[in-house]
Formats: sequence, structure tokens, C-alpha cells
Amino acid sequence: MLTDLDNLNLPDDYIYVTKNRKKFKKASGGIVVIYRKSLEKELNFYNTESQFVLWFKISKSILSLNSDVIFGCVYVPPENSKYSTIEAFEELENELNILTNTENCYVALVGDFNSKTGSLPDYIIPDESVVSMFDLDCDADILEYLYDYENLTRNKITLQRVSQCTCRPNKYGHRLLELCRKNNLYIANSRVGSDKDIGEKTCNDSSVVDYLIISSMLFPLIVYFEIADFIPLYSDCHSFINFRLQATFSKSDSIVINNRNDKTFVRWKSEQKSEYVDRIHNDPEGILTTVMNKLDELSVNNDIVLDISKNFKDAAAETFGKVNKHKHFYKHENSKPWFNRKCSMSRKKFHKARKRYSFLKNAENRSKMRQASKEHKITLNKSLRAADELRNISKKDTKALWKILNNLNDSKKKDNNDDISLKALYDHFKILNETVETENDFEQDLEFDTLSDDVELFLNSPVTEDEIKKVVSNLKNGKASVHRIACVTTRPFPDTPRIAD
Repeated sequence: MLTDLDNLNLPDDYIYVTKNRKKFKKASGGIVVIYRKSLEKELNFYNTESQFVLWFKISKSILSLNSDVIFGCVYVPPENSKYSTIEAFEELENELNILTNTENCYVALVGDFNSKTGSLPDYIIPDESVVSMFDLDCDADILEYLYDYENLTRNKITLQRVSQCTCRPNKYGHRLLELCRKNNLYIANSRVGSDKDIGEKTCNDSSVVDYLIISSMLFPLIVYFEIADFIPLYSDCHSFINFRLQATFSKSDSIVINNRNDKTFVRWKSEQKSEYVDRIHNDPEGILTTVMNKLDELSVNNDIVLDISKNFKDAAAETFGKVNKHKHFYKHENSKPWFNRKCSMSRKKFHKARKRYSFLKNAENRSKMRQASKEHKITLNKSLRAADELRNISKKDTKALWKILNNLNDSKKKDNNDDISLKALYDHFKILNETVETENDFEQDLEFDTLSDDVELFLNSPVTEDEIKKVVSNLKNGKASVHRIACVTTRPFPDTPRIAD
């Protein structure tokens, strides 16, 4: 959890807003929202009393909607824990009603609700007889409220949810479903993206307690939705929800991005090579003429080379055009003092495993990613505890501090004393340079008395004309391999071979 004294080490073009617990001494829970500076004018954060939700408004201009979107990042403590309270959903609904009553807007909620809803419906289909009995069909606003669920079917979103969670719905789950039905909000899990018709588990690989909940008109804006694989580094037991909303940005934003491109590269196109040559010959700036006049002056050779290069580059730029190479430079602050080399190496190992799994998703890579994540988390915690312990000792027990420092110096001296003696080096290289005489097993006389009849028959048979032609045809540059010549010369030649052909 972040406290008011903590500071996130983020790239310069990012900002964060937090809501921390105030009543508990131990750091736990809390909410943080991180966003780009370029979106600062499009987001408006609300300062509310509830510690269970962080509210902000997204401008309708970037979402191409007729109304803004009130977004709530939610964390409700687990049921029956010492942090839980039955008032969590009441506070959430009260603040939601206050914000939506003052402004006509859509709503989106995301986070850990610790609510098990199973596949129970989050909507109510009104009874036609009741609607007619109380003349509710005479009011357009009431009809729009009652039949809001039909927006899902119009956008080809299924009404029936599914879930891999086999747990019974808990009290928080019923409260969440009641909140959805009263405010025309719908759970996106199992309805969109890669989680459609699946209802992937989000906690401990056993239950669904993390949700994206939105108004019916926001479903068309969801361009990506997935329940990511569990990574111990990011959470103790939760799989995070990864989703994207379709948004539009002004031209000024793209101009800022393009200004970061400090190099341009020309791409060669073979089909335009004749046009490229013509542009060089045209010499619009008279570069080649100037070069010819300077050839007699030895002191201007460098200028001549630069002029010729400029002519080639200009012709290429006009012929093939330019492409921008995007480069993003992020200025990072120095790492925390406790973030040592072991932390850096474990982080690299984790990112390598994560990228490998994202490239090829299988059980083996998933297991390696989880293992690397756990090891990195253990390394970070161990280094942080050591730094905290050293900091506390420096304030309370200077004698123990000096003992630790002396032990570090002794270990360094011990490492430096582990030198190899000169005699050991001499003996090592002496052994390496010793020559060992080995018998040459290849220089052996053949025992012709032991040759088989087939071998004797082959060696004593005359060389045929076809064999000679075959050997000659394989010769290169008048040379032949030794084994081919030997094969031919050890056998008798025919009386009149005819190889002139």
C-alpha cells in the first residue's frame, strides 16, 4: 500500500493519484491511478469521503460520447475480515448517486469487490402486466430505465453470464448484484473480449471477485478485455483485469509525440531507382558543378565528399520519402538504495520469463513465469528488510553497525586473498605444454594374405573405360583427389582404352 510519504518512481510524463486508508496503522489496501500528463485536462478527480473507491471523470471528448464517464476504482476488504464493513456498498452507492445526479453521465466501476456473484443475473426484466397496471409506459424516462438491458442485445452482448467460480454467492455478491440492478450497471466479465462465455477465475484460481462493471452504452467502446494470468509479483492471489477503451485524441497530441523523433531514415525502393539517378544528374543546387571546379584543390577534399553525400541524400529524400523512427526517452530517477544488483538480475529474469510466456503460452512457460515472479518478490523483500534493519541499527545500536561494516570489510579482504600462487600457475601451464607421444595407428602394412576373394577379384580386374571417364569427369582445374588416382592406378589398365570422347 502507498502512504502519504511514499513517492512512486515513474517516467516524467506520468502522474498518479492515490487514496490511502487512514484508520489502520498497518499499511494495507489502498488505491492508485496512474495516467499520462497529456490526459490531465481530460480527467477530473473527485475528493470523496469513502475510502473504498477513488472517483474520477473521463471527458466525453476523447471517448466520442454524448456524456462524460464517471469512473470508480474500487477496493472492498474481504468479508469477515477485520477491515470489512457492511457499509462499504452503501458508501459506494451513495457517492455514485451523488455524482450521477449532479451530472448526466455514464458509469464504470473496476476493482476488487470481494463479491462472489456466480452466474446470477445482474439485471431485471420488468413484468409487462405491472407496467401496464401502473401506467408506467406513459413516461419515456421510466421506460428507458426499465428496458435499459435491451441495449446489450442491440450491441450483441449476451444477457446470461457464465462463471468458472463454483463458490456459492456470498453476502457481498448479493449486495453488488443489487447495486447493478438498481443503477442499470452490468458486469463485463464473461461477456466481452477473450473472457466471453468463459468467466475466468480472478482470485486464488478458485473464485471470481474482481470485476469491470459498466453502463450498457459503454460496451461498444471495449476493444480489448482479458483476465490475465496470475503473477505473484503483482498480487498475492489476484489476476489483474486488462481492458482497453476506444478513445480519440486531438492532433495536438500527435504533434507532441512526433516531436520526439530526432532521426529520419530514407528507405530504398528498387522500382524508383531510375528516378533517383535522374535527380542526381539534374543537380538542382549545382553541387556536382561546384565539386568539379574544386577537384584541383587538395585542401577541399573533405568538402567535396560532404557535397557529394548531400547530393545523394537529397535525391533519395525527394524520391523515396522519409520515415520517422520513434524513440521514447524516459528519465528515471536513481534506484532505491536497497535495490541492489541481485534485485536487478531477478527483475531481468522475471521480465524475460514474462515475455517468453506472452510469445508462447503453454504450461511450461507459465510455470517458469510464476517461479521467476516469486523469486523476484522474495529477492526484493529480502533486500528491503536488510536495508530497514541496517537503518534501524544505525539509529539504535552503533556497536552492532560497526560490527556489520567490519564483517563486510573482512569478507572483501578474504575474497581478495583468494589468489592463485605463482607455483600453481607454473605447474598448470607446464602440464598443458607437455607433449604426449602417441602411436600412429594409421601406418600399418596390409596383410594381403588375409584379403577376401571378392577384394582380390576387384583389385585384379582391369579398369574399365566407364570408370576412367567417371573419374576424369570429376576432375577440376586439371587436378584429381588422391584417393581417386590411387583407386585407378592399383588396378591393371585395359589394352586399348578409348577415352578420346
